[in-house]
Amino acid sequence: MFRKSIYLSCLLVLFGFLYFSALAQSLPHTFTANTAAKASEVNENFKYLLERIETRKTTVSCPTDSITNALKDYNHILISGICSENLLLSADIIPHRFIILEGVTGSSTDGITAADSSSAVIAAWMGIKIKVKNLTLSGGTDGIKILAGGLAVLESSKIENMSDHGMYSAGAVLVCDRSNIKSIEKYGTFILDSSFGIIEKCELAGNSSSDTVRFITSSGGEILDSTITGGKSALLIERASSALIGKSKAVTITGAETGITVHGSSNVEIINTTIDSNSGNGIYADRNSSVYLGGDNTITNNGGYAVELKTGSTLSNKCSKSNNISSNSEGVFSVTWGSEASLCNMTLSSNGVIINAVNNSTVKITDSSLTSSSGRVIYSRGGVALDIDNTTITGNSSKSAVALNDGSYLQIERTTISGSKTGIKAVYNSTVRLQGGNTITGNEHGISLLNSTLHQYPEAGATTISSNTGSEIKAERSFLSLDGVTITGTGGSTEVDLKYGSLLVLGSGSSVTGTVTCGNTAPDNGTFVNNSGTTVTTSGC
Repeated sequence: MFRKSIYLSCLLVLFGFLYFSALAQSLPHTFTANTAAKASEVNENFKYLLERIETRKTTVSCPTDSITNALKDYNHILISGICSENLLLSADIIPHRFIILEGVTGSSTDGITAADSSSAVIAAWMGIKIKVKNLTLSGGTDGIKILAGGLAVLESSKIENMSDHGMYSAGAVLVCDRSNIKSIEKYGTFILDSSFGIIEKCELAGNSSSDTVRFITSSGGEILDSTITGGKSALLIERASSALIGKSKAVTITGAETGITVHGSSNVEIINTTIDSNSGNGIYADRNSSVYLGGDNTITNNGGYAVELKTGSTLSNKCSKSNNISSNSEGVFSVTWGSEASLCNMTLSSNGVIINAVNNSTVKITDSSLTSSSGRVIYSRGGVALDIDNTTITGNSSKSAVALNDGSYLQIERTTISGSKTGIKAVYNSTVRLQGGNTITGNEHGISLLNSTLHQYPEAGATTISSNTGSEIKAERSFLSLDGVTITGTGGSTEVDLKYGSLLVLGSGSSVTGTVTCGNTAPDNGTFVNNSGTTVTTSGC
């Protein structure tokens, strides 16, 4: 539906605006009721309209002929050879509102090279609609520059060797269809400023000093079945702009510093897109922007994170669709400075951290599988809120699977944590709330606390902390209140280790197999209160 509406909008711009812009002009003659009209005057009116709506065709053979001269009488120019011109198309210069420039044999042999390299090859404004087909444009500041309510369509053509832009629009519409834009020196290949654009079946290449494709200042558009390579960002969306990428037609974004940058209250929906081998992040969103992963995406082999969020930005995904996100050097998701990620049905693996969340950010994970072979699976710091449900978390022997720092909060239910040095580690005023249905097993330590809180309330389902090779729970200067928790280790070992004034209140439905150790002498001794109704072996309590 979104795609259809975009194409409908463009058709309305191309044909509807064409019609109305013609009618909006003052006719040479006006007539009133009961007033005789001369045939010559009526014909003159018809001629005026036809010049603005009708397609009138001629052939220009270059370098001998002139496109500019031909446009005085014709609006469909067939171009043979390479013309050396700068075309200035405006309603106050030429009589036409709709112009077609078409190569006779194709873009490899027909084209326009700027006569003046300090100007655009084609510049149009004041509502001009132009179609460039089967041509190569080269040698100017811009291939096509269109302003003020116009429309430019690039079809089966090439734009190359421009000093500023490939295609540039301010307050107009750009369409790239089955075309190639490359070797743009300064600003980018496809630029929208307060404009609307469609890129389909195009190859766009940029350079490291600028962004390849930019949607800026309340611009919008769609990218389908295309490849975007190179650039500081392959695609930049900023200043309240939006874009739909991929959908049913695959898109590839590669070889840039950042694959996609979303900035300044902008948003992007990404479907069926490969974001691969960029030197930094695959996707970067900042300043209240949003990213939606609509499924069937591949985000791999990027030098930073797959997705990094900053300053109040958001990330979400379509639960019924899968995404391949792996082998990104820094990790999978970074969620910082008040940003929010809501993730479901994700299968994520990484050598680094899966989720890095800091500075008052929020992360919700449901129905997912998270695996890190050498880093932390989840790391949080600075007032972060984590909500994990029905998820499998597999860590590694050198790191904590879930690490909470500096006032972080974790609510977790129906989740299994295994394979790590410590299943959950909470330090410096962090809180772990077990909501039941959890299994923490096969780690060196199950849960480790420092100056933090661990609790499970009676209304929660059962949680099992068992078969961790070291302590099931160890706590320093912490408070623990556990109802409905089964703690099971090897009989006679220290399964719960309470130090430096830690307090464990074991409530109803809970049990401990093994020893609860409270320390032998102050200030190392902890406190154990057994309200479970079961017998628990203690040492030093």
